[in-house]
Amino acid sequence: MINRLLNALAVPISILAIVYVWLFIPDETMKFNEKITFSIAVVVMAATWIGAESSRRASIISQKTLENNLINSRLSYFEQQYNSLMTLHNNLHTSVCEYLDSDDKFANNNKVVSLGGKSFFKNIRSMATLEEAHNTLMGHSVVSPYMRVLYHLLKHIFTFSDEPVCFKKYTSPLRSLIRNDVIYLIALNASIIYKEKSNEYNGYEEYQRYLQKCKFFEHGIFLADEYKKFDEIRKKFDYLFMTEIESNIKNAVKKYIDTFEIHEVSFELPKDLILCMIYENPFSLDIDNKIKETYKFVQEVYEAQMSIINNKISEYNEKLNSVCGYYEEGGNSTVCWLVNDLNDLRNVIFDQKDNFEFYFIAQNGNLINAQNMFYYMEDVDKDESLVKLHNKNKENTKIEIACISQNAKRELKEIINKNKVTL
Repeated sequence: MINRLLNALAVPISILAIVYVWLFIPDETMKFNEKITFSIAVVVMAATWIGAESSRRASIISQKTLENNLINSRLSYFEQQYNSLMTLHNNLHTSVCEYLDSDDKFANNNKVVSLGGKSFFKNIRSMATLEEAHNTLMGHSVVSPYMRVLYHLLKHIFTFSDEPVCFKKYTSPLRSLIRNDVIYLIALNASIIYKEKSNEYNGYEEYQRYLQKCKFFEHGIFLADEYKKFDEIRKKFDYLFMTEIESNIKNAVKKYIDTFEIHEVSFELPKDLILCMIYENPFSLDIDNKIKETYKFVQEVYEAQMSIINNKISEYNEKLNSVCGYYEEGGNSTVCWLVNDLNDLRNVIFDQKDNFEFYFIAQNGNLINAQNMFYYMEDVDKDESLVKLHNKNKENTKIEIACISQNAKRELKEIINKNKVTL
């Protein structure tokens, strides 16, 4: 902008300078030949400036033209290679799909000669760990070539540009072509990024990084073979999360309530649930929210368990207080009505706890043997003592509940970090 302004003002300023010298500077101060020399110098300076600026602008235009040509040439080469790899990918994807749809081959004696793709995929589905599934996919005669081409295609895209708009432009058509069962195999193939029993990368981390960056699995379903009846798939996800994660947290809370000791929360999660945790997919938001709300969940479990204990105490006390008499079966004794005193009742229960022929009579006419009554009384005593201790320990309980929550979150994050590459 400044250069353009100076270029526009070069001629007017030169003219003004020359006019000023000739009209306002006396000959006594500046001689005639000096004025001529000055005028010539100003004209030459102005012409030089204009010429230099014109050359600079021509150079800039030339440079931009060259850069545009290089960009266009690079883009042309990229798209040529992209189309070639895309064609190869599509051909191999077709081969993989045909294989996954194939049945087992049988001999004349009905013995299986070779397993088809359906059996292979079913076997992969049934595997418990990511490691087992990942190792099974490695070196597979049909699946492995496809995985390698997909990797090179993604690498080609990200080598050309790391801009989200650009790689989304070229990866979106790619993802739309891939069947969900193949998507599932891709996720498994890139799920193990470290060498066995080591913190060193195994070579798959770059592959997964490409997949993570382009959100390759944002519509992928890992818990079912097809994207059908999503509500049912969600129920399956909720059930898995409840049985595999929330149940372990509940057990840790129950142990704490019984022992006042903080136990470690450990998880052995099925591979499909781990896939939901390490890749962005339709359940990512649910998982993030559930992990964030771990403390709230632990607190709710604690309160629910304490409520159950209090209800048990009420129930047992109701049973104890409902007793109005007793008798001994097989004896000559008659029914004796007990004094309406819980302490007396407790003494009788304790004295007769090993007498299988001794029965207590409830107000509703039901009979309860002495041993069961003793268990009721024992449970009441234990639970009441437990409740008293927890009420006395309220401040520490808040801290210890937070510790259980932190332990659970840490374990879950370790599982995620073990299998998820850092972007």
